Amino acid sequence: MKRRLFAAIGLPDDLRAELASYGRREAAAWPGARWTHPADLHITVVFFGDVEETQVSDLAEALRETASERGPLELEFSAVTLAPPRGSRRTMIWASFATSGDFSGLAEAVRRASGLFATKMPEAEAALPHVTLARLERPVAAGSRHFGEAGPATRRFTAREITLFESHLGSDGPRYRPLAAFKISARQTI
Repeated sequence: MKRRLFAAIGLPDDLRAELASYGRREAAAWPGARWTHPADLHITVVFFGDVEETQVSDLAEALRETASERGPLELEFSAVTLAPPRGSRRTMIWASFATSGDFSGLAEAVRRASGLFATKMPEAEAALPHVTLARLERPVAAGSRHFGEAGPATRRFTAREITLFESHLGSDGPRYRPLAAFKISARQTI
C-alpha cells in the first residue's frame, strides 16, 4: 500500500486563523475556488508523492535526522499572490513568505536525506515558501488581479519543527493528517 506524503512547516494558530479569515472575506470574489481548510494550512518543504508503507518509517527517520541538524527558520509574510509564479496561467492563491534564512537549503537537505522518496518539485516552488490558500476552478492570466496590502497582522514567525503529513484526496479537496513532527534543534539559525 502506498501513502501520499509531504514534509511541511506548520503555522502558528494566530496566523492560521488570520489566513482562514482572509479566505472567508475573499471567497465571494473567487466563485468556484476551493479554499484550503484552516486546519490544513501549511508551508510545504518537500512533496514526496506516493511512498510505500514499508518505507514510511525510514522516511520519518531521515526527516528526524535532517531536522536535528538545522536551526530554526524565520519566515515573514510578504504578499497574497496568484500562483504558481511560472508560466502565464495561475491556478492557485498563495500567501507568500520571505525568509531571513535558507528555505531552499532546508528543502534541499530534506530532499537529499529522503533519497528515493522525494518527487522532484519545480525549482521555483521549491525555493518559494508559501501557503496555498485556494485552488481556482479555472486558470486566470498572470497579472490579472492585484491583492494590494491584503494579509495577516501576524507577519513573522519562527519555524521550529518539520512535520511529516499524509494527504488524502477527496471530492472537496485534499485533507492532511500529521504523522510525526521533528524539532529543528541545531543551535544555528538558518
